[in-house]
Amino acid sequence: MTTLAGLAAVTTDPASQPVQTPPPMPTAHLRQPLGSPAWQQHLGEQIMLFNRNGIFHAQLHLHPQELGAVKVNLRLNQEQLQLHFAADNQQVRAVL
Repeated sequence: MTTLAGLAAVTTDPASQPVQTPPPMPTAHLRQPLGSPAWQQHLGEQIMLFNRNGIFHAQLHLHPQELGAVKVNLRLNQEQLQLHFAADNQQVRAVL
């Protein structure tokens, strides 16, 4: 027969467990001029690389640095890949 006192001894206090931090978000850099054909090609290559490697959340750092970063979320649904881009910079959003 199990008693409540016995259960309390088996359970662990969540506060005593080590905090697990999530792994860092994969990042890549786009150094080509924003919106240029080379930039567009490199962006497409990065998306294909993320997808091929099973990376569903990543961040692209843009240059110059003032453009900020673009957060990329990929979602594979059957045979369809959905992309979601988030950028703080208005100029970057317009190009995307």
